[in-house]
Amino acid sequence: MSLIDKYKEFPDHVLLRMYRRKLPKLVAQMRSKDRIRVLFVLHCLDKWKTEGLYRLMLQHERFEPILGLAMPLQDYPSEAVRKFAKLKDYVVAKGYDYQELCQKDDLASIAPDIIFYIEPYNGVVNRGLEYRNATGALFCFSTYGIHTVDFGWAYSTIFYKFLWQDYYESELAARHVLKGCPSRKGSIAYTGTPFADQLLKPAESNPWKPLSKSRIIYAPHYSIVDPHDKDALYIGTFLENGELILSLAEKYADKTQWAFKPHPCLFRDLSKVWGEKRAADYYRRWSELENAQFEEGQYLDLFKHSDAMMHDCSSFICEYLYMQKPVLYLDNGNSFPQNHLGKGGLEQHYHASTHEQIEQFVKDLIAGNDPMKDSRAAFVRQNLLPPNGKTAAENIIDAILGQ
Repeated sequence: MSLIDKYKEFPDHVLLRMYRRKLPKLVAQMRSKDRIRVLFVLHCLDKWKTEGLYRLMLQHERFEPILGLAMPLQDYPSEAVRKFAKLKDYVVAKGYDYQELCQKDDLASIAPDIIFYIEPYNGVVNRGLEYRNATGALFCFSTYGIHTVDFGWAYSTIFYKFLWQDYYESELAARHVLKGCPSRKGSIAYTGTPFADQLLKPAESNPWKPLSKSRIIYAPHYSIVDPHDKDALYIGTFLENGELILSLAEKYADKTQWAFKPHPCLFRDLSKVWGEKRAADYYRRWSELENAQFEEGQYLDLFKHSDAMMHDCSSFICEYLYMQKPVLYLDNGNSFPQNHLGKGGLEQHYHASTHEQIEQFVKDLIAGNDPMKDSRAAFVRQNLLPPNGKTAAENIIDAILGQ
């Protein structure tokens, strides 16, 4: 067995100590190079929010970015990622295209200086691309969403301890991490996230019907109550509000238009409660309304051309705030584990727990009443915009180069 193979057999905590000791040397070596090789590990298109960073590195004289197409999870078809890379003419690392089954045990043939992962969980990439097989590289991570949920159990896992740089929107976004894991202070960089760059750039197209009316997105979550578990905790309010909101789209058809943007899992879970026929009929009714549309898949351009949104999804709490438009949180009294940024973002929402409050939000939108406008803008400016007057991708490159 070679020395490299023996090195890989150390327990994670021993491997981590050895890795942390040589980290300053790895950083110095990387920054001294004329060309820095950066490997982006990709197994799922929906969660690859660092594409903008990858593209910026393609244009930068100091970087050589490449893709490593990891073995995808069962839910993510492999051909979609493969065709995407080919269509955009992106460079794929030889030997680490999953069509070749990624049979190598180490990354010596690629020799990356930096590796970007898109998820922090064990088992989402094949063994050949895992951190313990790449301890000659620096590890960077930017989450595929906005930091609104307190995943306290995850932030102290071995993956995060191996990170050289972990990118956050602001101090408020990282406060819960630093409180629970103060040893991670050195890895956290306040650059903004590449996903914020996507949210802030102009829309590429307009998916809305061409109607001159107030545009409202209704985005219900799938976590409706399990009919077999009456004690289950759920934040989804669809069962309480779904029919009412559809009736509001009909009632205010002359003043509003709507996009029904349910969570992809809602139909599955709703069918368990209502039956598939009734669930399908509800979706059909949205599609057939002259002033409404059913939307699935990409949603950023839908956001950017909207006038307001109502939802009960944790992931949208700060994402939609980037639009700086009125947003209503549909509240059933239950809550998810929010971090400081999530709690602050939720405070910038209007809240509704009754049908009357939901309808009042629609009336206020039509009338142009938005008393939270200034407060919302201040929160976005202080906590969500990338700093230094630059994009998050530009800030991340500066952080990598030590500038």
